[in-house]
Amino acid sequence: ACVCWGPSGIPRRIRACPCSSAVEALQAMLLRGGSEDVVQRMELEGGWQLLRTSAGHEEGVARLASAMAKFAGPRLPLVMAALVGTQGSTYEIQRVTSTGFLAELLNSNVVNDLTLLESLLDNLVARQKDPCASVRRLVLRGLANIASGSPDKVQAHGPQLLTAVLSGLDDRDDPHNLVALEAMVGLPRLLDLME
Repeated sequence: ACVCWGPSGIPRRIRACPCSSAVEALQAMLLRGGSEDVVQRMELEGGWQLLRTSAGHEEGVARLASAMAKFAGPRLPLVMAALVGTQGSTYEIQRVTSTGFLAELLNSNVVNDLTLLESLLDNLVARQKDPCASVRRLVLRGLANIASGSPDKVQAHGPQLLTAVLSGLDDRDDPHNLVALEAMVGLPRLLDLME
């Protein structure tokens, strides 16, 4: 707990919020690194607030990835390299966060410009057997995002994408069937672009 001053000037104890501290640190790092546009876009879209909550975390991560793809493309290879390192983490939240970020990058064509598509695909496909259902669901979302970010590449990677999505339809380790639902949403997006 830390101490802050109340409206009447009387000190009061408050609990520190690790999520808020992490979000503030990320904002400061982006500002110092010259990514003011990313910080502003996140503010406008409510991304910072989403990152502070467990219910909005995945959406906040997706908005951050989208903003970085739009305004900080040249920094993405280094960010991606750092996130790939957390894909094998024992902490589920780190795997969910990094997978969500990488999956959203595939929604942007910047991955083609930076020649990141192949490594992103390989990384996501390797996470298909993750013990966490949220990670498996985000993998399928990312693979389907290729239809938006790199539609011209869907045909070339068709067998790999279809195998992954069809495997997701048969996911029996998700008690809420959210992985299968994500596969059903992604399948038509990919099939529309295949011969």
